Amino acid sequence: MKRCSNTLHAEREHFHQELSIGLIEEGTTLVEFEGVSYNFSKQDLIIIPPRLIHNCNPIDINSWKFTMVYIDYDWFYKIFELKLNRNILLYSKLKQDKFTEIKSYFSSLEDSLNHSTKELFLIEFLKKYLIDNIKFKSLELNSLKRDKIKKLKVYIDHNFNQKITLDELSDISGISKYHLIRNFKKIYKISPLTYQRNLRFNFAKRELKEGKDLAKIAVNLGYYDQSHLTNEFKKFSGTTPNDYRENL
Repeated sequence: MKRCSNTLHAEREHFHQELSIGLIEEGTTLVEFEGVSYNFSKQDLIIIPPRLIHNCNPIDINSWKFTMVYIDYDWFYKIFELKLNRNILLYSKLKQDKFTEIKSYFSSLEDSLNHSTKELFLIEFLKKYLIDNIKFKSLELNSLKRDKIKKLKVYIDHNFNQKITLDELSDISGISKYHLIRNFKKIYKISPLTYQRNLRFNFAKRELKEGKDLAKIAVNLGYYDQSHLTNEFKKFSGTTPNDYRENL
């Protein structure tokens, strides 16, 4: 990530190996590529494919602010299995609410979050503002992929009380995380990790009905502590485990 405010970004024509996403926050930017100049101003979102030669300069250096996010293109392709046309610059004029939302996404990437959380933020952002706005043929869920997804469900059924990550499921199935989530939802209507949380919730209900100790239930489900189980249980039922047991 790179933030620029009232300073030159790059005077000469250049390209990036990464997929570059820019958000104009103040002023007007003159972008040149293939001998043509384009003006972009506040609330414009610009997407520059890898190796596209371009040049960006401000109309007024004293009133210019933008944020650039550089994304490893190999990572992007592995996640979405989508190749961008490397000769097309994409852009969109954002409404105020979307502009504010994207700034919030970018700020989240700078926060002291762990790698997995940041990756999920980035996948969510790219899907919403790039993937869903590119027209391409949808891939049918072939029988091989369907079988792999069903095997993943069985794996979750048998290991729902263990820590399961999208990376682990992707390694097991050989399907990218993005397509794994998409195809799992296509068959089972929810994401794989939400499915796991549902299994944990229903297991907790059964254990509570049998009078099991709440702390022991939390341990058996692989939660860090009892309060973690309580918070998760409340998200599904609207009530705490103890209140649920009293109302049986």
